[in-house]
Amino acid sequence: MTNQDIQNILENLLAKRLENEITEFKKAENNFDFDDLGKYFSALSNEANLMKCNEAWFVFGIFENKKAKKIEITGTNFRNDKAKLHSLKKEIADKITNRITFREIYETEYQGKRILLFQIPPAPQGIPVAFNGHYYGRDGESLVALNIEEMERIRFQTNTYDWTKEIIPDAGIDDLDNDAIEKAKIQFVNRNPKYNNEIKNWDTEKFLDKAKLNCGLRKIFNFQRNRYFPMPEFDFSDGKVKFSITGKILNQNYARILHKNTSLNFDEVLILDKVQKYKALTDEELYFCKNNNFVIERNGKIELFVENENENNNEFGVNTKNEKKFGVKFGVKFGVNQEKMLSLIDNNPTITANDIADKLCLTERAVEKNLAKLKEMNIITRIGSDKTGEWKIVKE
Repeated sequence: MTNQDIQNILENLLAKRLENEITEFKKAENNFDFDDLGKYFSALSNEANLMKCNEAWFVFGIFENKKAKKIEITGTNFRNDKAKLHSLKKEIADKITNRITFREIYETEYQGKRILLFQIPPAPQGIPVAFNGHYYGRDGESLVALNIEEMERIRFQTNTYDWTKEIIPDAGIDDLDNDAIEKAKIQFVNRNPKYNNEIKNWDTEKFLDKAKLNCGLRKIFNFQRNRYFPMPEFDFSDGKVKFSITGKILNQNYARILHKNTSLNFDEVLILDKVQKYKALTDEELYFCKNNNFVIERNGKIELFVENENENNNEFGVNTKNEKKFGVKFGVKFGVNQEKMLSLIDNNPTITANDIADKLCLTERAVEKNLAKLKEMNIITRIGSDKTGEWKIVKE
């Protein structure tokens, strides 16, 4: 790696302005405690694994001044001797699980100050990383013990590598294989015979636009639909596929219609999405909406409409009439999300963390941390495996 590459990495870390689970800045003006270095190695490595990141960074010579809300370039004199600096790899390996150590230690000069960047690999699949026999993690930017739920999440990982999830930087339409595109067109026509004649006149961009619901992008649409979020918007200009995603409910009636009509196909969902975005409808689309009583005309606009909505349930299917019933029942003050999780578990003991995340519009990690907290409080327990088991509310 060239010095310019190192500078680019450093500037990218500084641009984020904040320490997080996989980045830590330290002054280390003259020295740094070896045990603390080992603890941070363990924590950053485990968090990189959990966040599915290729690496984590521990940086000396930079200080995040939280009071002044700015980053200070202080420089570091830690192990000025190169041989002593790189001997850290062996010293850390002697204390870390399976002798894992720094991927590399980079030394550079920034604003006239010496900076060290320690590149830390993620914990291997299925193997949490410990320093001196103790496992560490991060809670935000704080160094903490790795909790049981996170440790088990790493241990139950498989070693199967899914290359289809890899993102290729700067890849565009021109990089797609022509033979693969032609094969995809044949398969598309087999499923959609009505396009047999016109598909011959489609270029690659138009084909991808028409076929987007029949390829890997379907997962994105499923994700948005399950959370009642608007459908993604696509842009095929400049020879690249670009899409924008809205991470919130745009129209409550859209969410309610999807919740009540789970049999709607994707074409029908797209029509409703056009209505909530006030896009023009064809006569056929307008007929579909009116025939199913999904719309009304108000002030010259076609708007989504739901009649006689049950006020006791929100659009995610969570009963809100007694939203604090578990806190009252157990004499414990639960957070709003914990109450909702308990309600979902009470209604469906086999519900998964991913399903809870979808229903409550939370990240899966946030759900798993809340579930771990509820287990620690002895409110819930898991019976059986993650895939086929079920939750049980202990304090019934």
